[in-house]
Amino acid sequence: MKPHLLSKSEGMARAPVAAMSLWIVAGMTLGVTGSGAASAPGRASRHAIVAPAIAARVTTLSERATTHYVHGHGLKIDEQGEIAGTLTGPLTLHLTTVSTYRVSVEFVAYLRGGSISGQGLTHFHVSGPTGYFTGALAITRGSGRYAHARASSLAVNGKMDRHSFRISVSVGGQMQW
Repeated sequence: MKPHLLSKSEGMARAPVAAMSLWIVAGMTLGVTGSGAASAPGRASRHAIVAPAIAARVTTLSERATTHYVHGHGLKIDEQGEIAGTLTGPLTLHLTTVSTYRVSVEFVAYLRGGSISGQGLTHFHVSGPTGYFTGALAITRGSGRYAHARASSLAVNGKMDRHSFRISVSVGGQMQW
C-alpha cells in the first residue's frame, strides 16, 4: 500500500491538531492541569512544563590509598595501587611536576560497578627522604553507576618516599553522583 502524501493545505490543517495532541499527552504524562500549573510540587509558569527535580546522591568521601611506582620518564611518574574507605578498588595515578613546588595529578579509580576519574594540583615540599603534598582534586568523569559523578575541591594530602616513590594519600570531601 502506497503512503498517502498530504497536500500543503492538508498538512497545514493537521499540524495544529498533531501539536495539540502531543501537548495533551505530555501534560498528562507530567501531571500538568488545564490551567498550565503543575500538579507536582514546585514552581510552574503558564508557558512551561516543569518536571519534578530528581535529587542527586551525595556521598562524603573519606579515602586512603597506597600506590607504588610503575613507570616514570622525565617529570612524569605513573603509579598504581588500591583505594580504600568509602569506595574501594584499584587506583591509577599520573603525576607531573609542574614547577619546583607544584605537582599535577590525574587519577582513575576502578570501582565495583564503574569508575571515576579526575585531576588536581598539589603543593609539594621536601623534608629529607620524604616529599609531602597537599592540594585539591576534582572528579570530572565517571562511568557505569558513577556516570554522573562530580566533585570539586576534594582535599588531598599525603607523602611520597623519594627513594621508592611509594605514595600514601588521603582524600576527603563531597561527591555527587
